[in-house]
Amino acid sequence: MAGMYQIIEELCRAHHTNVTAMCRDLQIGRSTLTELKQGRTQTLSATTTSKIAGYFHVSVAYLLGESNDKQSHTASEDEIKLALFGSVDDVTDEMFEEVKAYAQFVKERKQKRM
Repeated sequence: MAGMYQIIEELCRAHHTNVTAMCRDLQIGRSTLTELKQGRTQTLSATTTSKIAGYFHVSVAYLLGESNDKQSHTASEDEIKLALFGSVDDVTDEMFEEVKAYAQFVKERKQKRM
């Protein structure tokens, strides 16, 4: 199976972009991907990996080279909490509901502007 950087490059080509533009869009330091390309690191942080997978609408497992299935799955509440807060244990139901309400507000605001 291809390395993570090669998978990212293939996804960039398939989406008519390049790694530099992807990094800019996701606000990821280009040096992070250079380290991966040069083999000085083998993986990226969970946050960065998740951002890239979301950008290309593929599963994290696909991006990591662990699966040939590109389909991303629906994230569980615990996965969402981990991505947003960096922890699952410290997040109260009230905190999570507030974040979901804000996300809904942003979505509705965007729809009104269209």
